[in-house]
Amino acid sequence: MKNKINVAEAFLVSLIYLFAFYFSVSGLFGQTSKPEEPSFCELVREPTKYDGHLVRISAQYSTTAHAALIAAKSCPSSSTEKYFAAPTWSHDFDLAGKNAKSLFKILRDGGTADVTFVGVVRALPHEKYGFYDAPVQLELKKIETVKRDPVP
Repeated sequence: MKNKINVAEAFLVSLIYLFAFYFSVSGLFGQTSKPEEPSFCELVREPTKYDGHLVRISAQYSTTAHAALIAAKSCPSSSTEKYFAAPTWSHDFDLAGKNAKSLFKILRDGGTADVTFVGVVRALPHEKYGFYDAPVQLELKKIETVKRDPVP
């Protein structure tokens, strides 16, 4: 009977270590349940710091004839620095949701939207994203708020 207890204890300890390893590794890749909340300027000025991280960002979402952009009036691009992000939709994003429909309507009417969303940052060193070679790509998972920007 003593050997069975030792085997059971060893199995239980192994299981605990396996769970601990899994959760420590998942944290390394930034996939936590609570998103980080950097400012948009912090994100685009130090994009590799947030690569792979889940973030909540408030910014302006707009489209051109060629592509969509995420930018912030508080963090304008200069002639030497690009302070904008290229959006992409996560495979599990709800395109039929209320906030997504509101965003699409604003964009279809030619407007710009003030948006708060949750997404995963993609920002590898020396990598460019989207039509305009943005330094950051944001994989959108959820739109939390959306409203028409009164002054695009």
